[in-house]
Amino acid sequence: MKKELQNKLQTSTIFNRFKNIPDNAFHDFYFFYQFYLSQISTLEFEEYVEIKFNYIQALFYLDKYKLFYKNADEIICELLNAQSFDNRSRKIYEQVLAFKAEAFRNDNKMQSAKLLYSQLLKLNPENKLYKRKLFFILYQNEQIKNRKNFGGIVLLIMLSLLCTVLSVFIIQDNSKRIVIESIKNKKLKTVEGVVSKFDPMPSGGHKVESFSVNNVYFEYSDFIIIEGFNKTKSHGGPLNGDGDSVRIEYYTRDSSNYIIKLEIKNY
Repeated sequence: MKKELQNKLQTSTIFNRFKNIPDNAFHDFYFFYQFYLSQISTLEFEEYVEIKFNYIQALFYLDKYKLFYKNADEIICELLNAQSFDNRSRKIYEQVLAFKAEAFRNDNKMQSAKLLYSQLLKLNPENKLYKRKLFFILYQNEQIKNRKNFGGIVLLIMLSLLCTVLSVFIIQDNSKRIVIESIKNKKLKTVEGVVSKFDPMPSGGHKVESFSVNNVYFEYSDFIIIEGFNKTKSHGGPLNGDGDSVRIEYYTRDSSNYIIKLEIKNY
């Protein structure tokens, strides 16, 4: 009992020390997290997430992108798999995605940045910053393609000055087109049969939706960017559950299966 009380006091002290670090003291956040990592991992989830988010933010501004990507992916999974996904968790999730999109842009990984900003606009369609960032990525890609065509570039600039609103629906359709084109040269597989072990995702997230067809396992989520189908049942997806007769075209990457075409047979 005495040891347990001592541990609680110690973790409380760790969080208080974290709160005393000045805003934007990114080197301090970085070294604090590295030094107290073992104690931070024992904190209550909300305190742990708050400290880890500030650490991730510090990694971004310190240009430590290798560590940043690793920890950003970790906290995204931790938030989605937590017992609750409230407004605070959703806000942190969105901020981490925004940092990651900008890191991709700084790393000149424009395709990945474009997909993330498209996903961010699905989460927050009214965010003008996301629209502007995505627009300039699309513009930059177009500029590279047409660098020898000065007249085309001038026309594109003139058109950009007239554009005040980007349609989210156009962005989404364009993202789908890009995804399809990106896998044209990949070898697709086909599985056909009855859906089994269907595990739907709650409307608030918290976990992925998954199912199997003839022992081929699939999982996806509206909240996670994947190169293929990710429309869950709770968000209007076409699958009803076990017993659905389907035909699926998919490809495998890093031991995960990504759905490219989903056909549901009606009898």
